[in-house]
Amino acid sequence: KLGCEVHALRCEANGEFPEHAPDPSQAKHLDLLRHAVQQQHADIGIAFDGDGDRVVLIDEKGVIISADRLLSLFAHMCLADHPAHEVVFDVKCSTMVRNTVLAHQGIPKMIRTGSSFLRKYLAQSEGHAVFGGEYAGHYVFNDGRGLGYDDGLYAALRLLEHLESTQQSLSEVLAEFPERTSSTDIYIDANGIDREQLFAHIQDYIQNDLTQVGEQSMTLSCVDGIRLDFPYGFGIIRASNTGEYFTVRFDADDALLLAKIKAFFVEMVHTISPHFAQALQEIAA
Repeated sequence: KLGCEVHALRCEANGEFPEHAPDPSQAKHLDLLRHAVQQQHADIGIAFDGDGDRVVLIDEKGVIISADRLLSLFAHMCLADHPAHEVVFDVKCSTMVRNTVLAHQGIPKMIRTGSSFLRKYLAQSEGHAVFGGEYAGHYVFNDGRGLGYDDGLYAALRLLEHLESTQQSLSEVLAEFPERTSSTDIYIDANGIDREQLFAHIQDYIQNDLTQVGEQSMTLSCVDGIRLDFPYGFGIIRASNTGEYFTVRFDADDALLLAKIKAFFVEMVHTISPHFAQALQEIAA
């Protein structure tokens, strides 16, 4: 209806999912789409999950756009029309999102992970929060045009509108938000670890042993699990809402600093759970 030339891939409903799960957050699931974008010289590739509330985008060069970069762009778009309003994001998002909101005269608000928490916060903000998103690929426009819930198709259409109005390619509009050095979501089996005990141990470690590790500029957040922000990146450990495992993610300015943050987390958890520390150490290798 917008006059786009559309090439559909895997759009025949099949609950057996013969090729793979409908999860666009897995890069290996996007190979067919990436190749199609490049072969057909398309302007954009759009990948939805099974129920269409999440979306992942691919630029005209076949590059998968991280949620951090897309969140930053959407925040910039909404704040251009609604300065001094809130932009909401979950605890797994990069420092780049917060910095982008501040740079565009917005108010950053970090909340716990979970799309239901995101929608609830936006609904109760009485219009003060104009946009919200999650690292998992949920994007909610609450700026008077969007309907206040996560709709992957609507988010993609808003981006197409922006590309048309700026007459730029997706890679060009995202040039302001270069990719950072980061990990994807890392899942570690809880293996009998008490989450409250683990988080309490980390808080105690930070309060009592911080002077020994030279990280006085670090900031602790307990909004959802344990998130530590450094001047050069962050790390987070949070307990899953749906399974017996922990989710870990790291982000930094470069690979050396990313390794430094990982090593710091390994040291923190080693005394309470050598199993957890070993799993982190293997990830850091």
